[in-house]
Amino acid sequence: MNRSGGLFLRVLTVIAGLALVGIVLKLIGSILTPILPASFNAALSSGLAHLVTIVSPAIPAIGALAIIALVLWIITGRR
Repeated sequence: MNRSGGLFLRVLTVIAGLALVGIVLKLIGSILTPILPASFNAALSSGLAHLVTIVSPAIPAIGALAIIALVLWIITGRR
């Protein structure tokens, strides 16, 4: 495989891994919702909403930095 093809494959692997982690976390939350007591579930829900409200303005910048860092890590690991 040529050099750019291997790099492209690594970048796609990182993106697919991040998507898989997001899907697994969502599934775990869906599974635990009927099991948890209503008060705990409400507290967890409100805490998550509060966290999202605080962090949401920075999510695009954090994501961009993470992608750049992973791409640089892949490139330097290649050499």
